[in-house]
Amino acid sequence: MVLLLAGYQIYEFIICFFELRSRLIVYFALVNISFLPPFGLTLALIVYGIKDKLTLVLPFIPFIFFTIYFALNIKLIAVTECTILYAAYNYPFGLVYGFSYFFLIYFAMYFLLLLLSYLNEKKKEKKKLILILLIGFVLTFVPINVLFMSSRIYAGLVESLQCKVAFVLAIAFTYFGLKNQNIVKGIEKSFKTD
Repeated sequence: MVLLLAGYQIYEFIICFFELRSRLIVYFALVNISFLPPFGLTLALIVYGIKDKLTLVLPFIPFIFFTIYFALNIKLIAVTECTILYAAYNYPFGLVYGFSYFFLIYFAMYFLLLLLSYLNEKKKEKKKLILILLIGFVLTFVPINVLFMSSRIYAGLVESLQCKVAFVLAIAFTYFGLKNQNIVKGIEKSFKTD
């Protein structure tokens, strides 16, 4: 997931700094960042204890659809603005895309909160790690949603601004992954074919 965040920043740098605003590069940037929510929810589901492969694959379906749809309608994708802090995009079904994106993120936060409420005091270390992961999600996504809801002006900036604050999430993912090698291995096993 950290690679997705870094990859998006590289695409944005290419788009804005080098002014390579081809629809194909913008498409790759959108596809890249689109898979953060499904991976985030999958991580939360695995940490929660869900191992059913179908359940773990379901979060990816909407974004596979968007990937295909955007590819078929690449002429409708464009950069509308570039600055030092953000890039703004225009793409079809932006509201549906945004709803799908944030729904999965908030669902992941829900599972992490649920897990925190179930853990007893004997599992302080696990509770601490899940709390760090949850804080990473909250600090990355909640302020951007508040900004988005406060003014429609920010609607086209969501992906870009969010990735600027996502370093908090990247730190949380990294720390969580380093301290939870068993969960990282569990994620790898969950996606291996039998």
